[in-house]
Amino acid sequence: MSENSTPNESSKSSKQFIRENIAKLIWTFVIFMGLIWAVNYFFIDVNELSFWLNEKMPVWSVFLLFFSSESLLGILPPDLFIIWSKSLADPWTALSLLALLSYAGGIISFAIGRLLNRIPAIDRLVHKRYTKLSTEFRTFGALAIFLAALTPLPFSPVSIIAGSLDYPWTRYALVALSRILRFYLYATFLYSLY
Repeated sequence: MSENSTPNESSKSSKQFIRENIAKLIWTFVIFMGLIWAVNYFFIDVNELSFWLNEKMPVWSVFLLFFSSESLLGILPPDLFIIWSKSLADPWTALSLLALLSYAGGIISFAIGRLLNRIPAIDRLVHKRYTKLSTEFRTFGALAIFLAALTPLPFSPVSIIAGSLDYPWTRYALVALSRILRFYLYATFLYSLY
């Protein structure tokens, strides 16, 4: 809180920030589900893609590919893997493994952020150039991590940012658990579609 703002102004600012971002979350979810439907309907048959993954790649390599993506930059959308898991003999077990791998990938991304912060040039860049972002992330970081964990927002980059901005480890690990919830929520929705 700045010296010139009152506790009331800070509370209004926090409430407005949360309200705006919940609205963004809802719109992001609606748009993302629409995109999944459109891609499946017009471009790629997701069932065929899932069949291809099952037939052409060993199951362990699909899990390894997913874990690598979740640990580095989160390039591959987890939703494709959620749909893929439905085609396996025990989809809920596979989904649980995907969820745990994604959570572990987030922890690795957080650790990468911490390691990057130990490089003097990056430390200077982050803490001098992005002082305001660092302060805001300390205030709203839990919300940013939660939204990235639960929505199509990129979870790995947000985890790297959290680590590089010295976000508290325990708080990160607890909030990031919502990543596991995402897999069950999306699977409940996506399994009914495919």
